[in-house]
Amino acid sequence: MLNNVRKKWISLGCWCLAAGLFVFSSSCDEEEDGVGEESGVITIKASHKGIMSGGTVMYADSSTKVSQREWLFAGGIPETSSEPEVTVQYDSAGLFKAALRVTYTNGETELEEVTIRVVDGLTAGFSADQSSVIEYSYIQFSDTTIGKADEWLWEFEGGEPATSTDRLPNVRYKNVGMYDVKLIVKQSGEIANADTTLVSDYVQVVSAPSLDPEYEVDNENPVEYESVQFTDLTEGGAETYFWEFEGGEPATSTEANPTVLYQTSGTFEVKLRTTRTEPDRDETLVSDITVGLAPDITADFVANATSVPYGGGITFTEESSDNAQEWFWEFEGGTPSTSTERNPTVTYSTVGVYDVKLTVTRSEPSRETVVLKSDHVTITDPQPPVANFTSDYNNTLVFDAGGTVTFTDATTNDPTSYFWEFEGGTPATSTDMNPTVTYSSGGTFDVKLTATNSQGSNSKMLANYVVVASDGTVCDDSPANLIACGNYAGESDDLSGWRAATGSSFATDAISFTQMDHLGVSSAVVSSGAGSISYEMIEGNGLVIFTGSEFTVDTEADYTFTSDIYAETLGTTSGNMVVEIAIIPKGTNDSNLYRGWQAPADMKDQWATKSVTKTLPAGTYVVGYRLYGGHSKWHFDNLNVVKN
Repeated sequence: MLNNVRKKWISLGCWCLAAGLFVFSSSCDEEEDGVGEESGVITIKASHKGIMSGGTVMYADSSTKVSQREWLFAGGIPETSSEPEVTVQYDSAGLFKAALRVTYTNGETELEEVTIRVVDGLTAGFSADQSSVIEYSYIQFSDTTIGKADEWLWEFEGGEPATSTDRLPNVRYKNVGMYDVKLIVKQSGEIANADTTLVSDYVQVVSAPSLDPEYEVDNENPVEYESVQFTDLTEGGAETYFWEFEGGEPATSTEANPTVLYQTSGTFEVKLRTTRTEPDRDETLVSDITVGLAPDITADFVANATSVPYGGGITFTEESSDNAQEWFWEFEGGTPSTSTERNPTVTYSTVGVYDVKLTVTRSEPSRETVVLKSDHVTITDPQPPVANFTSDYNNTLVFDAGGTVTFTDATTNDPTSYFWEFEGGTPATSTDMNPTVTYSSGGTFDVKLTATNSQGSNSKMLANYVVVASDGTVCDDSPANLIACGNYAGESDDLSGWRAATGSSFATDAISFTQMDHLGVSSAVVSSGAGSISYEMIEGNGLVIFTGSEFTVDTEADYTFTSDIYAETLGTTSGNMVVEIAIIPKGTNDSNLYRGWQAPADMKDQWATKSVTKTLPAGTYVVGYRLYGGHSKWHFDNLNVVKN
């Protein structure tokens, strides 16, 4: 598109041609602008910018949103037109303007003009894709002659080739300078025409940039036996490369981006020479690279067991550093006695205590580290098992029917099988290592574990180990006994479920007691003691606490604790016999916080009812008895907790 002049009309008028120019006047009738619609875009295309006299130019209008078009061709035939495409003939030489005025659908108008050159004869002309280049560059020339030429003779000062008869020659300029370009064109026929154009200093050739050697590496801190990738970043059009790597493999390279291995530590020179032939350039960059020491290797290992019976196997797992490559094991007393496996398994057939040694190596670079664990493995003479177990029952101070108990094996000497017997439980028997048992009915039940290994079997039985409360019927007494439900004429639940322990504090947050000897339940120990606790204290002057009931306080209030107590005279009775009712906040294990002191004077060989009233904040509490003094025997019955 040839856009010499482009005008947007703000106020409309009339235009006419005078002496090849367009003159506009406001004397014509005005037109109204359109409202609310955007204008289109005016676009003119002309087939030629220059022609010989008698030739033609085709004009095309591709404007958008056009409602009216008016062409005016100065010096042309026809002079006007309203068609979108018009062919115009020019018979006289000169510069002429062709103008298009369009009216858009919104009422606005716009004007665009094109200048056409008309000559009487052949007129030489040329152009180039560039007129300023660097050394050794090419320029593509194009013929822009007006008229139909048959022959072309080019002269290129400083160029290769220096002359050409091609219409579109491609010329190379090697040397810096300013150069003329000359074109002679000819037209054969009945009337021969020729024309010449010379443009002085048309071509400017400047120096090509110098080479600037540069590179980057993918590893700026390599260590021994690591490779480094060198990547060329040279500017200026390098054609060849020659690298020299002190201390590297390879020592030299002609690749643009070589990879080099450094086997030793140190600071090494790196030299990069780059060359270019057209124009000739040769530049060298000298720098260095520092290679550090490879990290040492560390040796370590673990064993899946360090004590096994003879004939047993142990698997060793290396835990050396990641850069280890080889492992050499030495097993004193083991089979095999040595191994190069990474994680070997070793069998020991003789009782004893043995060393284990591991040597870890790496070849590139050479490293070796040794770890020796003396007396690391103990091989024992197999023994029959000693059955034992624990459970979470001792952490449950009130155990109702339907509850579960999880039993945990604590047998020594590596049992291989188990047989559990659960009186009153479901399942009644189990071969699991750690079974869980449900107790659905109230009562007192035995638990027995038989453990077996290759050397024999052993059993442990705890009589009356699990005590399950009754059906949990809600007490109807008023006021209600918070920890009893009416059995034994209003006394507390079966007291045989209680547990005893020595000491003044407890080791865990959840109060836990181990059942002790001499704690039992008798219905005929003393008069009126049905279902009472019978306990003979033989620990000297120590403190004994036994407990078995808990209750919850919703809001702070006063509570009265009442119990029947009987101190039985023994032939060996000695010391200051003292008993307390203890109210222990659950989770604190503090048996000193709420208590009532009682001396045995009115309890010797007779039942006495003792009580204490305490103000209790909200929380959960455990009720128990604390005993002091020498060898003595006590009986407890009818424990009641009543909110006042």
